[in-house]
Amino acid sequence: MAATVSTAGQYHITDLGTLGGSDSYAYGINNQGQVVGDAEDATGVEIAYIWQDGVMIDIDSWLSVPSNTSQAVEVNDNRVVVGSLSFFSDVGFAAADGTFLLIASGSDNHYARHQQRGPGLDTFRRGS
Repeated sequence: MAATVSTAGQYHITDLGTLGGSDSYAYGINNQGQVVGDAEDATGVEIAYIWQDGVMIDIDSWLSVPSNTSQAVEVNDNRVVVGSLSFFSDVGFAAADGTFLLIASGSDNHYARHQQRGPGLDTFRRGS
């Protein structure tokens, strides 16, 4: 029996880089090609990022006090990013263009993922 290979589409792999460390991970992408995830900094701390047009932006830098670790898990087409960050305990967040909205406490990112798709962030997307 001959093997059949499907060529459903063309893909391009891009090295997103890191924030000075050795590893980075991508968890979400939107229709504009913006990617979110976490990347190690030079000290090995995992920091949330958004990547677009060849530039990795440290989302943690939007905070006035850096977190211990952070992770971005999804981004919608309005560039609203959701994920979690840790100070003394884990906190869910939504962030857009330098503004943070803390939306949950605890270590479960599922709440943040649900809120990104739900009506709760419609106001946040408008910048209110």
